[in-house]
Parts: sequence; C-alpha cells; structure tokens
Amino acid sequence: MTMNEGLPILSIELDNADLIIEALDRVPYEVKKNWSKAGREASAEILDTEGLRDYPLAPPNNAPPRPGYLRGVGYQYADGRSKNNSERYGSRFSTRTQGYTSTVIGNTASYAAFLGGSKEDGKSQTKAAAKVGWRKLKDVADEKIKEINVIYNKWMKRAIRKAGLDVD
Repeated sequence: MTMNEGLPILSIELDNADLIIEALDRVPYEVKKNWSKAGREASAEILDTEGLRDYPLAPPNNAPPRPGYLRGVGYQYADGRSKNNSERYGSRFSTRTQGYTSTVIGNTASYAAFLGGSKEDGKSQTKAAAKVGWRKLKDVADEKIKEINVIYNKWMKRAIRKAGLDVD
C-alpha cells in the first residue's frame, strides 16, 4: 500500500518534551531525598511510643529510700549524692537512612537489646523488661504500619510534585 499524495498526514508532536525529560531526570534525587525524610518521620512515629524514648512507669523498687538506682540518673547514695551512671536509654536512639530503601533505628545504650530487642534481630528483650512496660521496636513498628504507610505515601507524592511530574 502506498500513500496518496494530497491526503492529510497526522503528525503528533509532544510540546515541552524537554521539560518532561528534565522532570524524569530529577525523580531519583527527589525520591531519595524525600524517602530519607519519610524514614526519619516514620522513625519518630515509632520512637514516640511509651516504652521506647518515653520511659514506662518506674517499678516500685526504682524510688527512694536511698541507696538505690534511679532510672535516667543512676545510683543514688544514702547521703544524697548521685553516681550519674545511667546510660539514658530513652535519649540514646539514632536514626540512619541508607539510600532509597533502608532506615535503621539504633540505640547505643549497652543494655538496649535487653529492653527493645527482638529475636528477629538476633537480640532478645528480657521478660522482666516486658513486664514493666518496655516495648520492642519491632512490635511497635508492626503496630504502626498503617501510619508508616501514610507517611511514605505523603513523602512520595511530595517527591513527584517536586520533580515536576504532578498531574493534579
């Protein structure tokens, strides 16, 4: 079959294709930046749970009379002095994002695994810690999966918009 001369020819041209290509080039940068922020926000959502950064209620043996140990401070002597040897578990959390796919929550207190660890991460929370209200990081993350999904979706939409691909 041959084209007849004089018949209309359909020509489709994409206006501003260069702008779309530039936007697509920005996607990896925006996704990485925004997913990193999503990971940090999700981490805060998890950590802002009683039993993690916020300590659970102290057991009765964590109060005067002295001498004894005072949570968040350390050993208290009978004469009122304090050894100030608490590692302050609640303030020792850190969040690190790695590329697009990983956010790692850690805690540098030497006993962190005994308060918030799980068998899945090779460390185990003690029964005594669970009894007084310390939470496992993994359990809290599992409970908050819906909130975490909302956070990631929000940041992904922002990345698309920042890249210039938002169609709304």
